[in-house]
Amino acid sequence: MALSKILILAGLGSMLAGAALAQGAGDQAACRDDVVKFCPIFVGKADDMKKCLLTHKDKLNAACKRVVEASRG
Repeated sequence: MALSKILILAGLGSMLAGAALAQGAGDQAACRDDVVKFCPIFVGKADDMKKCLLTHKDKLNAACKRVVEASRG
């Protein structure tokens, strides 16, 4: 696995830590492509990544959008 993918997974795990949904690889996988596309500079910065994904909410895939919206609570 490339270092960038490992960092993305770590950043997603941090971002999703406060989500109301059960945490798991599925939540991280749901947003992996969107993080790479829209928010790669915020990997490892959970609050900034969450804001970035919320900014791009209308462009996210449906599964990622559900995860991000659930994490707003």
